[in-house]
Amino acid sequence: TLTLVNGRRQAGSGGRGNFADLSSVPLAAVARIEVLKDGASAIYGSDAVGGVVNVILREDLSGAKTRLRSGIGAGGSPSSYQASQLLGVTWSGGGILATYEFDYRSSLASADRIATRSADLRPLGGSDARLYYSAPATVLRYDATVRNYVPAYAVPAYTDRPRPQDFVRGSNLENQYELSDTLPLQERHATFVRIHHEITPDIEMFGEARWSRRRFEYASSPAQSLLVVTGTNPYFASPDG
Repeated sequence: TLTLVNGRRQAGSGGRGNFADLSSVPLAAVARIEVLKDGASAIYGSDAVGGVVNVILREDLSGAKTRLRSGIGAGGSPSSYQASQLLGVTWSGGGILATYEFDYRSSLASADRIATRSADLRPLGGSDARLYYSAPATVLRYDATVRNYVPAYAVPAYTDRPRPQDFVRGSNLENQYELSDTLPLQERHATFVRIHHEITPDIEMFGEARWSRRRFEYASSPAQSLLVVTGTNPYFASPDG
């Protein structure tokens, strides 16, 4: 599917510049959105064989328009706010249009939803996906049969000098979702300016400019690592004595 803005290809964004970021367009500046499900290649080229989404932006406005929106999710999170201001001036044969939009959504912690607060989904009819790469740690041994490391002993909690008898066969399990976010905090600023003037009945000059900035914060699951502890470590203890 080909994505267009005012009938023109949307400039790429991101590290590779291979997709259209429509969120960089202020919603207040959108006049309408045309969707052609298929058969648009005759008009828009071979890239549009799967259809076209054409975002048509406003061209003229005389006056001002303000829009405010807010919302809150079930249980009090996440919350979202949006504010936009649209200003326009027209004259004989032309006009200028400018809009600014601010959008904010707070983060949604995994702990705020039943289905995401724990990696152990057995109470919901699922499986236990908690990790033995955990804190407290798990002592692993190499199993030649499966060609991988498997749990051997659970490292005792709340001690910096464990004794061999403190280790328990099995593993510790960590809920890797405990301190993570399901949705990130996101803050976005977007501006759109368009000016046009008719030189003659057949010639019109116009210019468009867009600017956007996005900031987000996301708490991910903690990193896991496999570490080798040798007898030279002052805190070393052998689980099997």
